[in-house]
Amino acid sequence: MIGAPLAAHSAVTAIPFFLPTIVVVAVIVVVVWRDRHRHPAEGAESEKGTPPPEP
Repeated sequence: MIGAPLAAHSAVTAIPFFLPTIVVVAVIVVVVWRDRHRHPAEGAESEKGTPPPEP
């Protein structure tokens, strides 16, 4: 197998280009998710009837 290509499929050659984008999107999603859980929405406490817990 001396002359065999390193990538058997075109998707394998595209992974190095799309992987950093997927990582950046995942980091942004995690930051937004953590921020929403850390700071509840302003209207959320009035709908539930109880104030949010004190930090």
